[in-house]
Parts: sequence; structure tokens; C-alpha cells
Amino acid sequence: MFILTNLFLLVKMKGNVSYTKLIVASLITFLIATTVWLLDITDKLCSPTSIFQGHSLWHLLTAVSIFLAYLFYRSEEFLTTEEREIMQPLEKLA
Repeated sequence: MFILTNLFLLVKMKGNVSYTKLIVASLITFLIATTVWLLDITDKLCSPTSIFQGHSLWHLLTAVSIFLAYLFYRSEEFLTTEEREIMQPLEKLA
């Protein structure tokens, strides 16, 4: 659902590259976190006595992914270029 929703929003944003990079970074970070999680549950990355724990890295990467998605959603830039040009004079009046 997360990926489908974001793909829909990317199509709706139509070329706002700066904000698009945020959601792409979020998805890539989420995929890396999922890979770390899979390596952790199969005991390929985790050792109970090690200082490095895959599960904690999974938590950190997931948090970063959620933060990047939050920045994307916070932007609320869903206007086309033409709509932005129309809205700029109106914003100056407000």
C-alpha cells in the first residue's frame, strides 16, 4: 500500500524533482532496511555477542525512511506548473 500510494502521488506531482527525490530516498532506505531485516532473521548478519546488531540497524533505517516520507508529505506541492503560476499572484494578495 505504501508504494502504491507514493506512486500515485508522484504521478500527481508531475515533475517536482526536489520533492520526488525525498520519496525515492525513502523507498530506497526502506528496501535497505528490509534487506537488513531479512539478513538478521536468517542469522546471517546477527550475532548475539556482537556490538553490531542487525535488528537495531533495521530500526534506525526504518526511522530514517519514515522521516524522509514525512518530509515528502509535508511539502504538499501537488500543483502543476500552470496551477503554480496562477496561484502565485493570489498568494501575494493574502
